[in-house]
Amino acid sequence: MDDEKTVSWMAIPKDAPVVDREGNEVAQVEAVLGDDEEGIFHGLAINLPGWGGHVELPADRVQRITTRRVYTDLASGEGQTLQELEPDKWFEFTGRSRFLKRVKWRKDD
Repeated sequence: MDDEKTVSWMAIPKDAPVVDREGNEVAQVEAVLGDDEEGIFHGLAINLPGWGGHVELPADRVQRITTRRVYTDLASGEGQTLQELEPDKWFEFTGRSRFLKRVKWRKDD
């Protein structure tokens, strides 16, 4: 798409589609996992269809973030193997999008 531009993790569109390496939509972004003050991107909380909850997509699995979607290196069906999001590990803080910050996060973690 000609109007699709690469953006920072801090500008991920709300409810952005998440696509696997074949370009198939596999999930939707529920929240960004990171620390905006330290500029550290941990990953995404994503909502997989039929999963009934959220899983953590680690930052190193994200290949590209654009104004329209999030591209990953996930293989087809691999989303089901991701770790379930543990809400007590994260807390919400304000920002342009929904951000979650790790509870008791330290720089050395």
